[in-house]
Amino acid sequence: MIKIYLDVYFFVNLCIDYIAIYSVSAVCHRSSSALRLVTASVLSALLSVALCFIDTPLDLLLLIALTPLICKLAFSGNVVIPSLMLWCVEIFIGGGVSVISGLIRSSLILIPVILVSALASLLFRWVQKRLLKSIKTPTVTATVRLGESQARLTLLIDSGNLARDPVSDRRIIFLSRAALQKLRIPEGLTSRTLLIKGATGVKEATVYEADEVLFEGDTESGEKFMVLPDSSCEDFAGCDGLAPLR
Repeated sequence: MIKIYLDVYFFVNLCIDYIAIYSVSAVCHRSSSALRLVTASVLSALLSVALCFIDTPLDLLLLIALTPLICKLAFSGNVVIPSLMLWCVEIFIGGGVSVISGLIRSSLILIPVILVSALASLLFRWVQKRLLKSIKTPTVTATVRLGESQARLTLLIDSGNLARDPVSDRRIIFLSRAALQKLRIPEGLTSRTLLIKGATGVKEATVYEADEVLFEGDTESGEKFMVLPDSSCEDFAGCDGLAPLR
């Protein structure tokens, strides 16, 4: 007879589920609060424990069917892509855990499971970044100046970036969290609050008037831009920001 310690089983699944959901959040660039990630992880771990008391061959299908609900708790907006990614990550991490559980028959399994899950998550992120860098994307280097703050940034050119400031009609450049480490937003800079529609729905965002945006190889344009910092986005396919098609 196989003995299952429900407390250990719950915490093992909680660790795996949290790292898996966090990885999906990073890969899909879905911003989420720690509370939502923990809530979704707890629900997923409780479902795994509940399945121990249900004698059915459809337990795996049941977990797959409930994955969109878990993603809905963790993220806002459409959950189709995050659900598919979560299935892949769970299989990737869960497979390694299954091997360990076959070798270690004690409650100490929690320690290697956490280590393997963390290493798998880091490996998944590393592979994702390597793949993004291997894809040739149209980029441009620009020097952006906001008051006394100035930085040289690599921007991803996006033909779908049609955002404009309704007051000045200036086009908007989106800046990632990585860009904000290079370019500080000075206090007192002219700003406005806009409603921006993105992948996660409509949200309020603050845009700032850039004193100068000088694109490399283009010294005659003189076009004025607005910048919109997005601290929830780590980067844009490895770039500091998102520039409109020029």
